[in-house]
Amino acid sequence: MEEAQRRAASNAAFEVLSWRTWAATAYLMASFPLGLFWFVFTVTALALGISLAVLWVGLPILALTMLCWKGRGQGRARFHPGRARCRHPEPLPADA
Repeated sequence: MEEAQRRAASNAAFEVLSWRTWAATAYLMASFPLGLFWFVFTVTALALGISLAVLWVGLPILALTMLCWKGRGQGRARFHPGRARCRHPEPLPADA
């Protein structure tokens, strides 16, 4: 039992000192402000567009919000192909 505990402790120490662990931590810390910005932007734009849809002013706001939402998703999938756990098909050309 002591050998297994010793192996587990050395493996945990290796993971803490690993370059990959620190790279992932840096990536998460750097992407948090950007993710927070996009969340706040999307929720605010959706709330504004839905509330103003009664006056017909909100429909262009909703359309612009959806275009930004779609563009952000496609940009993230292209920039981080390994992190997006699914494959995204390429969009069809406009003339098709």
